[in-house]
Amino acid sequence: MKIKRTLFLTCLILGTYMYTVSRCSMESKYSYEVFNVNEKNFGYAISKNGIQIIHQEHIPGLSGNHRFRNRKSTEEVAELMIRKLKQGEFPPTVSQAELSELGLYKAK
Repeated sequence: MKIKRTLFLTCLILGTYMYTVSRCSMESKYSYEVFNVNEKNFGYAISKNGIQIIHQEHIPGLSGNHRFRNRKSTEEVAELMIRKLKQGEFPPTVSQAELSELGLYKAK
């Protein structure tokens, strides 16, 4: 009886460990790359597990074709988008309030 119980507990622990390891390896890995759109402006590309899923040349959440003017703000928005993707939001969106918090938008 002791052997069966020990064997059962060992299998249970090993199974739990294998499930945890497989879940960790299955989690999506997101990354971004900032690129020059032209001499003055930037954009970003977001990849999931090495495959590009978003290519953004304009500031999202604003009407018109407003472009990023510096690398730092481009990185901040790309990082915000990745946080949203990790929370399951697809496609990720950004509000004018969020852009305002980042200093990219001023309400009139």
